[in-house]
Formats: sequence, structure tokens, C-alpha cells
Amino acid sequence: MAKVFTGLVVILFLIIVMMFLPDLTASTHDTLTDSYTETANVTTGAAETTGQMTLANELYNDDVAYVTSLGSSRGTDNPVASSYSPTSGNLTISGLDANTWRTMTTIYDAEATGDYTGLKPGLQMMPTLILLSVIAISVAAIWRVFT
Repeated sequence: MAKVFTGLVVILFLIIVMMFLPDLTASTHDTLTDSYTETANVTTGAAETTGQMTLANELYNDDVAYVTSLGSSRGTDNPVASSYSPTSGNLTISGLDANTWRTMTTIYDAEATGDYTGLKPGLQMMPTLILLSVIAISVAAIWRVFT
């Protein structure tokens, strides 16, 4: 009977840990990044529907997926971040009206760890390590109940 009770307590503990795993993943991202908002005038030429703006901070992981919001002063624009050059800091924006200018507002994530070089890989591995721990503890609990 004690084995079954121990197994149930461990399983209940694991369920609680798994409930908090999404929050842990989100808080890890929040720790690794800072959100920045920048505005710039972007002009497109005749028959051009892309423009560029230079970001003051490097885009997190050099990935346009971390551009969280793009806004244009022209209501007919449909701005989409299409590429980023880490060497120049230029963000290429597509979906703009041709032959006009607009004020673009960009909200993006940049790395916040700065000089703490070991923090980023450690925090990125934490959700994986917790998930592996949950699996290992689950196997041990099942083993305990049935042996």
C-alpha cells in the first residue's frame, strides 16, 4: 500500500511540475530578451514594395520571428519582416506600397544577457532538463509501484 501511495504522490507532483512548464519556458524567453521599440522613415521607389530600416540593437538570434510588431503610418501597407542582416543591422520589410514614404514602428526582441555568456545556453537547456527529469522520475515511480 505504501508503494502505491508513494507512486501517486510522485505522479501528482509531476502533474504540478508539468502545469508550470509553459510558464517556465515563457519566463526563460523573458529573461533572455529585452523588447525594444523603434521608429524610422522608410521610402520605397517606383515598383518597389520592400524597404529597410536599421535596428539599434541586434535582433535576437538574428531571426525575424522575434519582430513582434510592425506598424506603418500608411493604412494600405501590410508590413512583414522578411529578412535581417546581422552585419549591417538592416531589417528588410516587405508588403509596402510602392513609390511613397511612411513612418514604420517596429517592436522586436534583442538579447538581454550581455556579458553573461554562460547564462544563455544554461537557460535555454533548462526546460529540456526539467522535461527529462519528469520522464526519469515518472519511470522511477512506475518502477517503484510495480516492484
